[in-house]
Amino acid sequence: KKTKKKMLSAENREKGLIVFVGAVAGIGLSYLVKKALSKPKKLKLHYFDIEGVAERIRLTCLLGNIQLEDVRVKMNEWEKVKPTTKFGTLPYSEINGVQYSQSEALLRYAGKLSGLYPACPIDSLRVDEVIGIQNDLANTFNASFAVNRDANLSAEEKKKKVAELRAPVREVEIPKYLGQLEKILQENGTGYFVGNSITIADISIYQLLRWLTSGRIDEIPTTITNSFPRLCALRSRIDEIPAVKQW
Repeated sequence: KKTKKKMLSAENREKGLIVFVGAVAGIGLSYLVKKALSKPKKLKLHYFDIEGVAERIRLTCLLGNIQLEDVRVKMNEWEKVKPTTKFGTLPYSEINGVQYSQSEALLRYAGKLSGLYPACPIDSLRVDEVIGIQNDLANTFNASFAVNRDANLSAEEKKKKVAELRAPVREVEIPKYLGQLEKILQENGTGYFVGNSITIADISIYQLLRWLTSGRIDEIPTTITNSFPRLCALRSRIDEIPAVKQW
């Protein structure tokens, strides 16, 4: 009887092991299937025919070798296109036939697909910190942008008000935030914001620097970044990437 019980016990353990392995295999297969399905066959990005908030997503796809269908919406087409969007805003992406919105969410998604957004929680936190500084700097322009949309002001009144609002942005805010970014580059010591290779943090700040020095922003001189050598070096390094040159 004892021998029979031992045999039954061993048999039960074997069955249990088979069930356990099967369950694990099933979970693994399910994970692989979900992972395969989550990777887009084609990343389709819809945005206006300007750089704006979508350019860093485009550049991430370019530098990360992601196949991108870059749909440029003309301004005169927007009223017709708007009702077809998820939230009535651009940009949005189509992934496996589903719309996803919010530019930073799309930026991080493209970064994860391409490996340009770190898997390490601390490194990804550092990337997000840099992008947060970029957002803080960009938000300092909100008041002056609102003036240009004010239909109650004449062109001369708008120009005067914008000049008033952008003086502290030019003299105080931009140097403050660029100084923070310069310090991060100095502390990391590799020429990049995180680690020793390009991430979406570098791409985001690259696009910011291009915008600030474009000459398209009233009251902001094209030399505004010249006092920050590490930022200028980062921009030059990305400018020299063949794919960016061709872009």
